[in-house]
Amino acid sequence: MAHMHPRQIPASIAASERPLFKAFSAAKNVGEWHIFHSLKMHQISDRVQGEADFVVLIPGEGIVVIEAKGPSGIIVDEDGWRLLGLPEKNKDPIEQLDIVRQEITDFLKPRVGLIPIARILWITTLTNEDMAEFNGDINVGKWEVLTMDHLEDVGTETLRVLQRYSDNPAVKAEYRSGTEFRGALFQSTLNALAQEFKVTASKQTLAEFREAQLDESEYGFHKVYDQVKRNPHLYFDGPAGTAKSGFLRRFALECYEEEGRNNKVLMLSWSELVTDYNSREYEAYKDMDIKDFGALMLEITGLSKDDKDKYPNFYSEYLPQLAASMVQNSPYGNYDLIAIDEFQDVASRPMVLEFVRALAKRPDFVGTKLVIAGDQRQQIMRDRDVPMVQDPWGVALALTPTIINVGLADNYRNSPEIGEVVEKLAGSKHLYDSYIVEGGKSSFELIEVNVATQPTQLLKAIQEFQTEFEDSDIRILSPYIKESLATWVIKEKQSSTIHPIAKQLQGLLKDLDDGSGSIPWRTIQKFKGLESQAVIVTDIMIKDEYLQDEDAKQARIERHIEQLYVAVSRANFRVKVLCDSHMF
Repeated sequence: MAHMHPRQIPASIAASERPLFKAFSAAKNVGEWHIFHSLKMHQISDRVQGEADFVVLIPGEGIVVIEAKGPSGIIVDEDGWRLLGLPEKNKDPIEQLDIVRQEITDFLKPRVGLIPIARILWITTLTNEDMAEFNGDINVGKWEVLTMDHLEDVGTETLRVLQRYSDNPAVKAEYRSGTEFRGALFQSTLNALAQEFKVTASKQTLAEFREAQLDESEYGFHKVYDQVKRNPHLYFDGPAGTAKSGFLRRFALECYEEEGRNNKVLMLSWSELVTDYNSREYEAYKDMDIKDFGALMLEITGLSKDDKDKYPNFYSEYLPQLAASMVQNSPYGNYDLIAIDEFQDVASRPMVLEFVRALAKRPDFVGTKLVIAGDQRQQIMRDRDVPMVQDPWGVALALTPTIINVGLADNYRNSPEIGEVVEKLAGSKHLYDSYIVEGGKSSFELIEVNVATQPTQLLKAIQEFQTEFEDSDIRILSPYIKESLATWVIKEKQSSTIHPIAKQLQGLLKDLDDGSGSIPWRTIQKFKGLESQAVIVTDIMIKDEYLQDEDAKQARIERHIEQLYVAVSRANFRVKVLCDSHMF
């Protein structure tokens, strides 16, 4: 298979280039080819910066530069080439190709000599039939213009063009033979085009830089807070990373510390980990009630988790109904402020909402500040077979009609590249207006795995992250717990024949029983509402049982996309997703 540079398809790749990238990545007959996508050329000679869509290095043959275009049609006349339906329809693609080829020729000549460099204009939206009447012109031969039909055997078609170009007597007379393009000459050319210069800051310096960015993001929402803080009922509505939880914590803290009052404050979430995080943050505030819904309802009723199998719909119906009836006889209720994080997890549970009413001073929340945070897209903790709530804001409005929707769109958590991936997973191009956290082009990586290769790829991902991050700043997330790779690793401790990769991973992944290991792992569902500087997502694979039924397979893929929206958005700076080919 080809060596792709970059290895994974970029999230922002142009639509006309995507089919070519995929075709080259999957090609079986390309041996040790090296293929550069979006190769930048910076001010070579006196020309401005240029960019090659694809540059293909073929051992024993030469080089091919490719310009990929996706027009709705083409006009070729005395004015040259005009591509219809594109923003730059008046830019001649053949002229672009010739400029790029000359740039590369000029760059390589003093380093490795003259290597045969062919050119291809690849029209990925038109077929051979569409181009049947085109026979070439004075500037380009028909054999240099390929269509979407040629993508079926991208290796053969690319090589055919290069060999025809190299057979030209003028090329043979001036350029080195393609047969020389191997060994040291090939490697020197590869190194020259890769232009790799690496310098690495210390882990401590990187940590200080990232911490400064996160500190800035922590306080960046003060302006919004000052605008809305006098409203008694607020719904913070925004995608992942828009500081919804931060607003809730700020409201809870200011209400608790209000001078001259002994306000009673409750912070609620459906997530135990979010509750644990808030409890640690506000450990000094002993009288602030910080609870997850389940634990609070169990405490009020005197029931335990062991009782959940005795009653149908235990957490969504039986327990909240019972707890609501018993609030008055408990230490809870009559709150001055109730803050509910991850409200979308509650919106599909009407009896839980009635329990919330029972906790207020009055069922209409007069006298009680109600501050809610929600994201419609993060409903991965809803009960099985319960459809997504299409309008959590409407559910909040039914709680109290005076509630105000505060729409949030500034991303305080993720680097821009991660944010772009989150937008794609959400199916929206405009979730975020701005970013506080900086990031580079290596912020996100999709790594194709299967059951056999996933342990090795996880180890590689961890080792790479360890060069930049402390172990405590890395999280491994999975949609599963019993069937997760991390669980398999821990279980291998009981195996008489320990898998060698598992043995290495055991020294890294935290064992929840004995406390060994240093890198925490969680389910995506449990970690929702929290964040980490670096995240590795595992187990995004379609089991064989779902492959037999196309509807079941598609439903599984859609579920994974839902889960990935949550998992990817947990990362501040770096995220890697280990998934099978069904997600590509």
